[in-house]
Amino acid sequence: MHGERATPVLAAAGYHRDTELILARETAGCALPEPAAHPVELGELRAAVFRQQLEWGLDADLARQLTERRTARLRGAEEVFFLAARTPDGEIAAWADLYRDRTSGLAQLEDLVTAVLHRKQGHANTLLATGLALAAAAGIPQLFLIADVTDWPREWYSCRGFTELGRSYSFLNR
Repeated sequence: MHGERATPVLAAAGYHRDTELILARETAGCALPEPAAHPVELGELRAAVFRQQLEWGLDADLARQLTERRTARLRGAEEVFFLAARTPDGEIAAWADLYRDRTSGLAQLEDLVTAVLHRKQGHANTLLATGLALAAAAGIPQLFLIADVTDWPREWYSCRGFTELGRSYSFLNR
């Protein structure tokens, strides 16, 4: 609400508003899918993430920096898992970060990505179902995630039982 009210003033000063949705879903009754995604070490994930960064149009140096910076994510919660869904021949097709904090009862799925060559094959569903099941197994009642209000994944998450808890606004200078 405050972000929406501040928009006209900040827009006049040259800022653009980005809005993200905070979505959550109950984990009760969630079980590991078959096949399930599995935790992997960053070393296993590195090549797939780097390749995807290049496919998004980043230059090699920036793609390498962003790929290597993923190690900082290991400090994001009490437990951090890099989850990977694989093709039948073992290639990493999709990945996501799962953050679990049993002490606070929070779980977040972040950066769910399916490599371009493997889209529309169910890998994202596998990651999402695995994240929900791993949160449930840790006794965490809800899994939350963040989605851009204007991008298609918000609808995809909604179809999978996620509901909006709130919105987050950021203002960027154009």
